[in-house]
Amino acid sequence: MSAEPESLRGYLTADQGTTPTGAVRPSSPAIDDVVETEPTEFDPGDVKLTKALPANVAMLCVTGTSVDGQPSFVLNFHYRGGVRTAARPSDLADQRPPDLALATLAERTRGQGTPWQDAYWECMNWADTKHKLVTWIRDLLAAPDAPRLVVWDNTDYEIPWELYYHRPSGGAEGAGWLGELIPVIRWTAVHDGARAWQFSARKRECVGGLLMFEDPKMGVEPDGFARYELEARARTMRELMRRLDRPCQPFGLLVIRCHGEYSRDTRKFKLGGLPLNAYTEFTMHALQQSGALVLLNACVSGRPVVDERHPSTATRSFAEVFLRYGAGGVIATAGDVDLNHSHDFAVRLLSDANSRPVNVAEALREHRKHYANRVRYRPGAADNRTEQQFKDFFASFMYLYFGHPDTILRTGDTP
Repeated sequence: MSAEPESLRGYLTADQGTTPTGAVRPSSPAIDDVVETEPTEFDPGDVKLTKALPANVAMLCVTGTSVDGQPSFVLNFHYRGGVRTAARPSDLADQRPPDLALATLAERTRGQGTPWQDAYWECMNWADTKHKLVTWIRDLLAAPDAPRLVVWDNTDYEIPWELYYHRPSGGAEGAGWLGELIPVIRWTAVHDGARAWQFSARKRECVGGLLMFEDPKMGVEPDGFARYELEARARTMRELMRRLDRPCQPFGLLVIRCHGEYSRDTRKFKLGGLPLNAYTEFTMHALQQSGALVLLNACVSGRPVVDERHPSTATRSFAEVFLRYGAGGVIATAGDVDLNHSHDFAVRLLSDANSRPVNVAEALREHRKHYANRVRYRPGAADNRTEQQFKDFFASFMYLYFGHPDTILRTGDTP
């Protein structure tokens, strides 16, 4: 791999623009005048859904549906107290899920020619026909107050929202991938009673050292983790779960570095050799007490599944499991990431958090931007981009962050 930057901070630039025009909505009672009631289902158009979020954070809710027997999705865009919706028949006809799940995209690149560059170009175009979405994202990116976006996707379509390509109207400057232009945060229904219908993420300060499980076959030399570890790393997932079931000293980051195996049968969908269903019997008391950030540094750890043996509209995932058991946030992967990239990403995150408090969503944005810069087309310059650079670009976008936009990680002693 080519040399990585010592810090990702230098790859972050702020977008400038004008304040977007607010959405026109029918008059309704002020949020404070609405009587709070227990929700009975997920309501993606509920104006109270984002009241706990900072003013510069928008939320895009994605709900699966069907049109003429074909899958589609409804969009609800929450921003500055208003909600805009794309749910008309004409919208749904255009809002078909693209065949761009990053996990399957990687499988399709195993042919000849330039498959990674072809996939790059394909991703640049998938959102163009989602006309309302294009308008909303342009409004958001024009805001002058460092906008951010939470994507609450309750589908199993695996749409790569971070790979939405922003193309300003009229050829203006500022084009780029959404996941490099602003922090993009994911959320999912957490299967914990009424919590499933709420955005229950809280701003957390994940402070302390490292607790870790690493498959012995995945070690990389030099070992960049040892200096941060609070105790000897677990060598199996069951060993880690037993440790988490009992109290331990406070920790700020839990890293799980192992193999993931995807299946639509939850008995065979595995992380570290354990199927998704097996995690229900663990308590993870130590994680609940610490509220640590969890990095599921394993292939397909962030992929959603609808159990084919127990069909419903609700998705399940390993990210959801750790959120349910108290994680302050979860970083997971949408597909396969090679050993070197996954190692370098984790070590750099730890190193940065040791020297300063790191906003987790911002760190992922910087990571993506670094690799996006390597493959960006530059008019007038020789095009020397390589397949490996495009592959690294997609690897950087594999990482998804589930949590609160303001959660920070600090592994050092800096205030």
